[in-house]
Amino acid sequence: EIRRAHDQALKDALTAARKDAEMSAALLEMEKNYSRARDIAANRSRQLSSASHDIRQPIASLRAELDVLKRGAAATDMARLDRILDHLSALTAELGRSADTDIESEPAPEQAERVPAEHFFKMLERMFGAEAKAKSITLGFTGETHVFHVPAVALMRIGANLVSNAIQHSGAANVHIAAEADGDGIRLTIADDGAGFPEEEKAQAFEAGVKGSDSDGSGLGLSIVHKLAQMHGLDLTFHSETGRGSRFTLLIPAAR
Repeated sequence: EIRRAHDQALKDALTAARKDAEMSAALLEMEKNYSRARDIAANRSRQLSSASHDIRQPIASLRAELDVLKRGAAATDMARLDRILDHLSALTAELGRSADTDIESEPAPEQAERVPAEHFFKMLERMFGAEAKAKSITLGFTGETHVFHVPAVALMRIGANLVSNAIQHSGAANVHIAAEADGDGIRLTIADDGAGFPEEEKAQAFEAGVKGSDSDGSGLGLSIVHKLAQMHGLDLTFHSETGRGSRFTLLIPAAR
C-alpha cells in the first residue's frame, strides 16, 4: 500500500512537472512572439518619425518659395497653395506625434555611387535658397569640382538636416557648405556663424529628442545625421563655440 501510494505520488509529480514544462514552453513562445511584435512596432515607429522629420524640410522650402512668389501671383491661387501646404504640414506633424522619437533603427545601408559635389550643392540650393534669402542668410558653396563616392540619398539627408538646422535654429547670417580634398577622401564641411551650442548641450547634441530650450523643432535632425554617418562608415566631427557658430565635418570617400 505504501509502495502503491509512493508510485502514485511519483506519477502525479511527473504529470504536474510535464504540465509545468508545457506551460513554460507556451509562455516562452508567447514572450518571443510578443518581443518580435514589439520590435517590429518600435522599428516602424522610428522609421515614421524619421520620415516625418525629413518630409518637413522640403515643405518648409516650398513655403519659403511661395512667400517669394506671392508678389506676382493671384491671391486665390496662393491661398489654395497655402492650404495644401498647411494640410501636408498637419499630416507630417501627426506622423511625428504618433511615432517614437527614438530612431535607432534605420534601413540597411545603400549602395555607394558617384555623387558630384556640384549636383549635391544645387539640390541644397534649390531646397533652402529661398528660405535662407527670406531670413537674410547668405548660403554659400565651394568645392563644386569634387566627386563623392557615397549613397546619394544618405548624403542628401545628412546635408539637408545640417543645412536646415543651421538656417532654422542657429541665428546665423552665413551658412557655408564646402568640399575639399583630404588624403584619399573629401572633407565636407557645413558651418554657420550663429549662436553655437551652449557648453552643457554639446555632449547630447546627437541624441534623439534633444533640442535647445528655444527650439520648436523635433530634436531629430542631428540624431539622424549621426546615425546615417555611422551606418555608412563616414567620420563625423562636430565643433561649436557659443556666440561664434558651429561646424560639422564629414570625411567621405572620393570617387575614382
